[in-house]
Amino acid sequence: ILSIPALAAAPLILTRLKLPAEVTTKNAQEQAVNTKRGMDFPGLAGVFRPILGVVALSIVVALVIGPAMTFLPLFLIDQRGLSTAAAAMWVSVIRGGGLIGSLLGGWLADKWDRTKAIFLVLIATGPVLFLIAVLPFNPLLVAMLLLFGILLAMRESTVQPFLMDRTPPHLRATVFGIYFGFGMQGSSVIQPLAGNFMDIIGIDGVFNIVGWTGIGLSVLGVITARKYLRVPRKHA
Repeated sequence: ILSIPALAAAPLILTRLKLPAEVTTKNAQEQAVNTKRGMDFPGLAGVFRPILGVVALSIVVALVIGPAMTFLPLFLIDQRGLSTAAAAMWVSVIRGGGLIGSLLGGWLADKWDRTKAIFLVLIATGPVLFLIAVLPFNPLLVAMLLLFGILLAMRESTVQPFLMDRTPPHLRATVFGIYFGFGMQGSSVIQPLAGNFMDIIGIDGVFNIVGWTGIGLSVLGVITARKYLRVPRKHA
């Protein structure tokens, strides 16, 4: 059943979503102008230098979140005594929080500030991971699962517009590729290692490591935020 919308989308894209020739030509002209303007911007190293702290911290947080998200159902079953069906149901709370987080993150990034919104998410993620690792199954843990889902989605809806703002058009796809490559695909490499450690020291031990690592990253986020959010002093 889930495959039907995907199958239906293909002919719709081919038949219903064709752009008029004049729109296609205009887009090509705009792309050429953007590429020409991009030549006046610094290269890849110059683009990354002022935003490296934000991007690197966001990627590391993603690498820590990956195993927690992947093995959370096993953690709830083995360490919190839930049934398989109950664990699957409560993990869905995280996905529900994502619907809220996507909207909230985008709204904060526009109305407040891109960088402030990113650091709010990165700093808050650590304590939430820690509480998920140590709390027994109770309403507070369910609230943390919901908040975890909100923060997961907020991270993407704040980091992505930040990267778009700070990256010239001719390097934007490359920067996004680097970010997603290390963040998402890198997390896929970390997860087998985390699973191996779970077989050695136990799933509870790995979640404790994830929780304390999250706290450490939150502290690092506070330190990094002071650099990026420092308000220049006004001279008399």
